[in-house]
Amino acid sequence: MARADVIAEQRDLAQARAALPDLRRDLERMRHRLAVYAGLSPGAADLPEFRMAELQLPAELPLSLPSQLARQRPDVRAAEAVLARAGAQVGVATASLYPQITLSAQVGTLLRRAAAGPRRRLVARESTGFLSEPRVVAPRRSRTARGR
Repeated sequence: MARADVIAEQRDLAQARAALPDLRRDLERMRHRLAVYAGLSPGAADLPEFRMAELQLPAELPLSLPSQLARQRPDVRAAEAVLARAGAQVGVATASLYPQITLSAQVGTLLRRAAAGPRRRLVARESTGFLSEPRVVAPRRSRTARGR
C-alpha cells in the first residue's frame, strides 16, 4: 500500500471519528422524538430496538383519514391545548374591556349596652343595620385602544 493511500485512509478515519459525537447527539434526539410519538416521556429508556429486517406491514391496514391519525399524536394534542388556552386568554382580555359592576350588601345586628335606672343596671338594646355598597369599575382606555 502506498504512503499516500495510508494518509488518505487515516484522514477519512479522523473525519469519521470527528463526526461521531454529532451523530450520537442526533441519535438521542431521534430517540426522544420517537418516545414522544409513542406517548412516553422523552427520556424513556425502555424504547424497543428497531431493526429494518424485522419490520413487517400488518396483514390488514386500518382505514382512517390522515387527519384522524394526526389528532392521535401527543404533540398535536399539546398544540391544540396551547391554542385553546390562547383563545381563553383572548376572551378574558375582551371581557376586561367592559365595566365591572359589583353589588354587595350586609345585614346584621348590633348589641349596645347602656346604663339605665337609679342603680345603673345594664340594659341591652339591639339594633339592626343594613349596609350596601354598589361599585362600578370601568377600564381606563388609552388613545391607542380607541384608535385616536
